[in-house]
Amino acid sequence: MVAAAGALLLSGCDAGGAVNDLAEEFGNARQVSEEPDTTAGAPDPASADGDTSASPSASPAPEVLPSFDARSVVGDLAPGFPKGVVSVPEGAKLLASSAATVPDTKPATVQVTLNLSAKRPPAKLLEQVSSVLAKNGFEKLEAPAESGMSEQAAFTRTTTVKQATVNESLLVGVLKDGDRALLTLSGTVAAKPGA
Repeated sequence: MVAAAGALLLSGCDAGGAVNDLAEEFGNARQVSEEPDTTAGAPDPASADGDTSASPSASPAPEVLPSFDARSVVGDLAPGFPKGVVSVPEGAKLLASSAATVPDTKPATVQVTLNLSAKRPPAKLLEQVSSVLAKNGFEKLEAPAESGMSEQAAFTRTTTVKQATVNESLLVGVLKDGDRALLTLSGTVAAKPGA
């Protein structure tokens, strides 16, 4: 769950409702506005030699969540998310997505992320998303073996845009979280496939 939550956070989400949505979805996600306690682990001033072994250990400071990318959307496809890439499988919940134009690319490309949750095994969710990607012309490749994910795959597609070729690539990882699976898809695709 930590890897998927990290992927959601790094993909960028609308800060306004994202923290509450993520907190509801992941249970313990929260945004902290105060500075962490920097005195944790400091020598106990009562101990003359600096030995802290006798003093109780301080609890770890809460993590501060990163700020969210304004181009991301919680619960819907982000503006500029290209059609013809992937759709949300039936019964899955769209948690967040983002779409950011890659500067100085011709033809134009977009970096995309998509995060889903579904009450099914990771292999089944990956199979459903793989099927949608295959229908949209993506070819499945083997993903790196060691990633910490329950299931994963890579996909490529070559698209012609304005008489130029774009090599598109996506990486999909699925993590088991109790009775549900959390999926994150990310990669670079043509801004207007087939145009």
